[in-house]
Amino acid sequence: SIRTEGESRGKSLNTGRLRGHMTTVKFNAKEMTITAVDHAGSSAVCAGVSALLGALAKSLDDSEYMLEDKAEIEFDEATAKISCCPKPEWKSFIMRSYWTILEGIELISTKYPEACSLSIAEC
Repeated sequence: SIRTEGESRGKSLNTGRLRGHMTTVKFNAKEMTITAVDHAGSSAVCAGVSALLGALAKSLDDSEYMLEDKAEIEFDEATAKISCCPKPEWKSFIMRSYWTILEGIELISTKYPEACSLSIAEC
């Protein structure tokens, strides 16, 4: 289940909107973990990244039968972390879900390179 430190599940990663800060999204394919940290200077970036990660969290929460254990999903005002361990027969399906979300984040980082960065480790 989704754990939040904010008041609601869909809480944005950026409540402070500090100018000059960048949302940094990292994905580790080997560990099936995606993290987003810091505040973006752009509310569009924050809203987009938050919506995409919220969609991934909801999808994993609804797909428990595909996972070895419940997905680890944590959101607070400035960070998000989503991690899971899919069952072998579902790994490619779950990986496609991650890649779809990452493609959306890549579009954001291309349009707003000063406010969002994406790095991928395919170890």
